[in-house]
Amino acid sequence: MEAPNVKGKNAMQNILIAADIPPLIATILRPWINRAETATYGMGEIVTADAKSATNSLRRRLVLTPAMEIAIDAAETASVALARSLSQADAIDTPPRSPALTALLELIKTLRGARPSESTVSLGLGW
Repeated sequence: MEAPNVKGKNAMQNILIAADIPPLIATILRPWINRAETATYGMGEIVTADAKSATNSLRRRLVLTPAMEIAIDAAETASVALARSLSQADAIDTPPRSPALTALLELIKTLRGARPSESTVSLGLGW
């Protein structure tokens, strides 16, 4: 996958569709990616909440490798940086959006080989 075109509307959503990852993972990531792509001034708390919700779900639903943990942490950190910039009185949302989307792209690539956790399988949510 190439770096995201952060200027194209819903570019990351299109990458997520083409990423060939299990539907459960796509469902977890979709709100986070949407928020990172579209959030504007004053939406920092929502970006943070979506990032934390998604990372908690990924940790609960997947058997994580060290590379996956690193990618999850990096994407969450970049999203929180975006959220902070959107919460500032003089918010300029363009500079940190690209790092957040790039970190999410790396997370998508890393999660391609993810396996469901035992609890996920026991709920019938495995793949």
